[in-house]
Amino acid sequence: MIRRFALLLATLALLMPSAFAADQPPLRVAVVPYLTPGVLLKLFEPVRSHLAQEMQRPIELYTAPDIRTHVKRILLPDFDAVITAAHMGRLAQLEAGYLPVAGFESPLKGIISVRKESDIHSIADLKNRSLAINDRLVLVSIVTLQDMSSRGVGLNDIKVVSAVTQNSSLLSVAQGDVDAAITANFTLNQIPEEQRQGMRIIHTTSTLPNVLFLANPKLPAAVRERMQQALVGFGKTTAGNQFYKTSGYNGIVPLSDAYMKTIDLYIPETRRILANEP
Repeated sequence: MIRRFALLLATLALLMPSAFAADQPPLRVAVVPYLTPGVLLKLFEPVRSHLAQEMQRPIELYTAPDIRTHVKRILLPDFDAVITAAHMGRLAQLEAGYLPVAGFESPLKGIISVRKESDIHSIADLKNRSLAINDRLVLVSIVTLQDMSSRGVGLNDIKVVSAVTQNSSLLSVAQGDVDAAITANFTLNQIPEEQRQGMRIIHTTSTLPNVLFLANPKLPAAVRERMQQALVGFGKTTAGNQFYKTSGYNGIVPLSDAYMKTIDLYIPETRRILANEP
């Protein structure tokens, strides 16, 4: 499945105007797999198309079968650029030399969702219930689980149900397969309206750093600068405005070194999970 979508987008890149497709090799961009491949790559297709136009070269989007495979690949580093979670991006910067380019400015928050008719109304009510979690390595999972622990509900008090992606975890709740799910706030926009209307949020975390764009250090500075300009200008386009409405993101801004350092708060736990869990 993953390879098929990667191949599809590679084919799309080859259909770009020959004036630049023949002159420049494609830029390979990894996207963090927080959604199912079809939904994810369709969602980011306007970003890919805009970058290709503005940078005058083909862009190929790739995703991975799971979060941990994604992290392993971006730490090689195996891509020209990455679109990834803030703590994974900071880790890629520290360990693989990736350079920050831009980031979504909309606030990211972790949420716990249940069905509207559920008798779960607070974190305390989650004891002895099933909770879908995409991956404990996901930033919203890290922080939401910490919030739960501080309120007296630990991992031993719940039945953890692993979910391949965040949208699949929400659908599991909507279908009655699990009692609740931890996801990012904007993931609710990626499930069908009918299911979304049947959900209710019982907990929201504090604001967290959102998804980042980083570039391989081997890319020339001029290419990185052009990429940043293209991303920041994306919101001025019709496609960009529609992307923000669809995705729940809200604008792209340049990244500073000072901002990147604020993400260090989450790096110890990120490394601990990578080292101690399969």
